[in-house]
Parts: sequence; structure tokens; C-alpha cells
Amino acid sequence: MTSQIAVVVSDGRLYYRLVEELKGKGLSFIAKKPGEKIPLTIKVVLTTKDLENYVEHHTVVTLNEENIDEGLAKALRIIKGFEAEKCKELVVGIDPGKNIG
Repeated sequence: MTSQIAVVVSDGRLYYRLVEELKGKGLSFIAKKPGEKIPLTIKVVLTTKDLENYVEHHTVVTLNEENIDEGLAKALRIIKGFEAEKCKELVVGIDPGKNIG
């Protein structure tokens, strides 16, 4: 499976936690150093606020140790084609048909 996520993080603790979360969710990813070229197949780059300017990619999600889950959720929405700002809740309605019960 081709990786769709790139990780560009210089903080060792954050990198370790982020990698554990990605592996735990069964997501493949590549790790890059700040300033390295990101492959065109990557849909989203996870990085920190201080490294954001070193990442040349159209879709960058910034995170820190306090919001890893939030950052990963946003990255997954982007990968699946949902805009993170528009899709915060999904409501499902069930039509019972002609006869209820």
C-alpha cells in the first residue's frame, strides 16, 4: 500500500508518540527531515508549527503532543476527501419504510 501520510518532526518524543498512533491505526507513512522533498503521492504532511515553513506541500497539518489525536483525525478526513472544517458531525437517518415495527 502506498503511503499517503508524511511525518516531518524533529522532536523525538512527539515523533515516537505519533509513530505509535499511526501504527496503532494501521496507517502507513513515510518520515522525512525538515526541508526534504515530499513525494507527490503524499496527500497530507504531519508536522509541528515551528517546522511548518520548512515543508513544501499543499496540505500540512500542524500538531503537538497535546493534540495528536485531533491532528490525526484531521489528516484522516483530508485523506478520505472530507474538508476538515466542514465535516465535524455526520447524521444518519433511517427510513422505516411503509410499515413501522
